[in-house]
Amino acid sequence: MKTVLLTFLFFLCYTLTFGQKLLGNWEWIENTEERSFRVTLFQDQDKSSSKSLIKGIHCGEYYNRGRVDCASTTSMILKPGELPNSWTGSINSNFSGETSKIRVTYIPDKDQLSWEIINPSGQFYFPHDAILKRENSL
Repeated sequence: MKTVLLTFLFFLCYTLTFGQKLLGNWEWIENTEERSFRVTLFQDQDKSSSKSLIKGIHCGEYYNRGRVDCASTTSMILKPGELPNSWTGSINSNFSGETSKIRVTYIPDKDQLSWEIINPSGQFYFPHDAILKRENSL
C-alpha cells in the first residue's frame, strides 16, 4: 500500500511539474509572412474529476491571412499522456468546427513543444506536425 501511495504521489508531482512547463504562449518555429501558428496554454481544474487539465487557445493563419483559423475561447483540452512529458487531447478548428485529436510533447532540453495532429478531422489551418518555441525566445 505504501508503494502504491508513493508511486501515485511521484506521478502526480511529475505530471504537475512538467504540466507547468507547458503553460504560456508558444509559436511555430517556421512562422513566415505566408503562414503562422501560435497557441496559448493555461491550466484549468476539471470540476467533474478534480484533475488538472491544460486548456488552450490557438490561431493559425495561412495564405497571407487568406485562411484564418483562430479561436477566441478555449479550443484545446490536453490531459497527461502515457509517455513522459506528453499530453493528448483535442483541438476544435474555428474554421470548420471539426475536432481533431492532438499530441503535445514537451522537450525540456530545448524548452520546445512537439505538436502533432494524430487524428485529423475536417478542414483546418494549423500544422499537422510542428515544433513550437516560447514566444519572444531566441
